[in-house]
Amino acid sequence: MSYADEELLAELRQQASEDGIAPSPSEMDQSGGPDDSTYHRHFGSWWKGAVRAGLTPRQRNPLTETQWKQFHDAATSLAKPSWKLTALLAMFTGLTKPLFAELSSSWIDQRKRDTLIRVPKSKTQSGDRWTFRIPELWTHDGDEIRTELPGLLSWYISNQELPLGSRHMYGRKIYQTAVDANLTARQQVSHELLDVDHPVPLVRPTDLRVTGGVRMARHGAPAQRICRHLGIEHTGWAATVSDLFLWCRVHDEDFSHPDSEVSGIYLDPDSGDVKEIESEGD
Repeated sequence: MSYADEELLAELRQQASEDGIAPSPSEMDQSGGPDDSTYHRHFGSWWKGAVRAGLTPRQRNPLTETQWKQFHDAATSLAKPSWKLTALLAMFTGLTKPLFAELSSSWIDQRKRDTLIRVPKSKTQSGDRWTFRIPELWTHDGDEIRTELPGLLSWYISNQELPLGSRHMYGRKIYQTAVDANLTARQQVSHELLDVDHPVPLVRPTDLRVTGGVRMARHGAPAQRICRHLGIEHTGWAATVSDLFLWCRVHDEDFSHPDSEVSGIYLDPDSGDVKEIESEGD
């Protein structure tokens, strides 16, 4: 069956939850709607289709600027340095769960002005060494705020005999930080990692990672730098820099980036009206 882009986006929106969360491919199948391959063919991925429909994707769901600030406040208020470092690495780097579990002080290069992470080529999916800079500051409402990561990495180097954590620790501390941040506007789920039976805010490592990329895009960072910082090619991440540009364009009509080649239609997140994106790469 042949579909127009507008029809496919409208179908996604029709099958979305009341709070605007996109259906999964299996839920769409159960409703008799278009399948996953159709959305891949038209938009490049299910995620892109959900974003173009003005919906919240189930994976890689960026935090708002306010939520990002709340999460950072909660992270820097954690009692243990290892917990702080865990949450902040998730916020400001593209380190994955497996890489977090293998993090070594030998990867950290602290210079006078910069702190670099050098992931050995034996640990990357690309087979090449991955090097990126740890941000010292980030901006909120025009104010520069310290990430606190350089100091925490100095602490880690001086206490390198202490294991930082595991994959389990990585996910658990992110969930706990989201609870401490009181992110009530996020989707709420019960999670056994916290040993609770009440809803907690759904914030995954990949949500923080994509948020960091969206923020870099909105601040005009070159596409190549975003790709390098997030380790997209080194970690086999499903997201692309194009995904980040698409999210920004759908949620901010004034967004413009010299490296963006996003074009086509999307549905306004609030009204559902069809809108057109003119290619910025022309």
